Amino acid sequence: EFRGAAVYRIQNPVVLDGLTAHSVLKALTDTERSYWMPLTWISYMADGEFFGVSAATFHRTNVLLFAATAGLLHLVLWRMTGRLSVSLTAAALVVLHPQRVESVAWIAERKDVLSVFLLVVALGCHAHWVRRKRPVWYLALAVSFTLAVMSKTSVLVLPALLLVVDFFPLGRIGAAAGWRRPLPGIVAEKLPRLRAIGTRIIVNCWGNTLAEYVAVVEKLDTVPGIDALELHVHHAAVHPGV
Repeated sequence: EFRGAAVYRIQNPVVLDGLTAHSVLKALTDTERSYWMPLTWISYMADGEFFGVSAATFHRTNVLLFAATAGLLHLVLWRMTGRLSVSLTAAALVVLHPQRVESVAWIAERKDVLSVFLLVVALGCHAHWVRRKRPVWYLALAVSFTLAVMSKTSVLVLPALLLVVDFFPLGRIGAAAGWRRPLPGIVAEKLPRLRAIGTRIIVNCWGNTLAEYVAVVEKLDTVPGIDALELHVHHAAVHPGV
């Protein structure tokens, strides 16, 4: 039985149509709910197309993505650190966090499970590229990050996360690198990711309709003291020297 947000996700006519050209195009262009996540929608469609529309089907896919994320994160951390027990413990702490586990239990949180999986894939691609400097791994990083962005907005922090990973455990910057590695060069590697970030921000802003902004303003009018605050701001703007 579908309840709550899952009703909108799974009993949506676009999802029920399965993988068709129309449904995929709808997923790529739909911003009616101010949240662009086409890959998440397509994953729902694929579930319905190949395994049927049922609660068990969508939960099973969430569990498989969660298990794949846990195993892959362990392997990526092990390769980065070279320490089996530490990487296993760190991966367990991440995937067993209540917020991660809760996402698996909710069909409507597919975007979280899918985006985290793709985020870990991107980290693995980055680690391979740092060690081997083969263009194929840099391309794989770009593709995995783009797909993650198409799943959930929060993965936009990946470029910052890559800088943290470059510091530790990869040791490309900081004391481990003898402070010789030029930071601007490492930052420049992340600049192409900003293109995907900018695209995502533009799409999300486009999806925020005027009606939603009006609704927010109307709610603000009910906040106690908002009139006094508005008067204070207006007075400060008109009489800045007072």
